Amino acid sequence: MSRAIVILGQGRSGTSITAGILHSLGVFVGDAPSRYYEDGAFYNVHKAMVGDWRNPQLDALPQHLDRYRALVAKRQEYDLWGLKDPRLCFTFPVLLPLLDDTDVRIIYTSRPIKDIARSLGTYPGVESRAEAKRIAERYKVALAQTKMIVPKAWPTMTLYYNALIRDPRKQVGRLARFVGVSVVEEAIALVKTSE
Repeated sequence: MSRAIVILGQGRSGTSITAGILHSLGVFVGDAPSRYYEDGAFYNVHKAMVGDWRNPQLDALPQHLDRYRALVAKRQEYDLWGLKDPRLCFTFPVLLPLLDDTDVRIIYTSRPIKDIARSLGTYPGVESRAEAKRIAERYKVALAQTKMIVPKAWPTMTLYYNALIRDPRKQVGRLARFVGVSVVEEAIALVKTSE
């Protein structure tokens, strides 16, 4: 059975560094993942399903579902794979039924909302602090709703961004144990170089 590691967290909460660590630990996150460790094919279907990331609205039209189903089926050919995109806060209800024959583990990323909003305020396309706060709050609500539908039988862990930056070795060790792989120094070094 394929094992999927799904990262659920809003943008600027540590989703990219978490996916980067997983990639360093040998988790397949895509053929040519972006610098944010997002698979381009999933990114495109998520974008089609929610539109502008600053004002997401879920649109689960049949053509999106067919593409999503095909992408998940292709990923399930791997023994160990991961998926990261902050839009999963909105698209996860569509993904959920496609993971029936998969050993799924969920990693929640967490960072104080004020820090997320401050970081978003420096992001290209975000025009004001007020907009950054509104986006952060929107994703926070969506993530809370998504957490409520995650099956209780699925193992979950929360990775706190600030704890990861303070003690990369300990937190990367936690991640590795949760995923079921061995720690490699490259994964720890990735955190140190991203600070």
